[in-house]
Amino acid sequence: MKADKSEWARRYGKALGRYLELGPAARPRSARRLGGQAADLGLETLDVARIHRQSLLDLNLPKSPPKAKAKTIQRAETFFAEAIFPIEKTHPAARRADVRVKELTEQLRLRREQSSDVARRLEKSVARRRAAEGELKESGRRRDQLLRESRRLGDLLRRQMSEMLKAREDERKKTSRRLDDEIAQTLAAINVRLAALEEMTKTGTTRLEKEVALTQRLVGESAGKIKQAAYEIGLRPKK
Repeated sequence: MKADKSEWARRYGKALGRYLELGPAARPRSARRLGGQAADLGLETLDVARIHRQSLLDLNLPKSPPKAKAKTIQRAETFFAEAIFPIEKTHPAARRADVRVKELTEQLRLRREQSSDVARRLEKSVARRRAAEGELKESGRRRDQLLRESRRLGDLLRRQMSEMLKAREDERKKTSRRLDDEIAQTLAAINVRLAALEEMTKTGTTRLEKEVALTQRLVGESAGKIKQAAYEIGLRPKK
């Protein structure tokens, strides 16, 4: 195991030196892989820190201006941070934090789903409300249309009733005039017959009987005409 750790320290120093040589454009991809191997070997963060420090000393970095040297050390710290990340994840606190992150992620996912579900229900509710409003407006338009049609038919019915009543009244007046004329003619004829009867009382009974019978027939016809006319103008039912 000790030999494995020594081999890992050698690979770490070599990878760190190559990363620093490549300059600011380099990415510490190998550091994360080395960190995973260190975790498998049971190395702790402090162990890697010692190896990192010794690797910097072994690299024997060339002398450079303080500003450039500070940038090199900063880049080396970036490599170190990437290397210890897998180790930090194995610590109890890190594990708890990871579990908490997963729990929060799951809660966030559930809340997003709930929010999406609420949004869908709200959208459906809005759609139903709009549909109901549309149906209500359409119902209102149909009601207004039916109301206008009802008023139009009511006006038409009143005009027709008025015209019918007027026609019936005109017919009654016409029938009444015709009845007046017929009754007047019949009464005139009866009046003439009565005058003739008055003269015939002076001559004989045979002629008188005929005239009486004729006069009675005129009276009967006159009564029938009066009944018919009264029925036609609605003054009495027909029998």
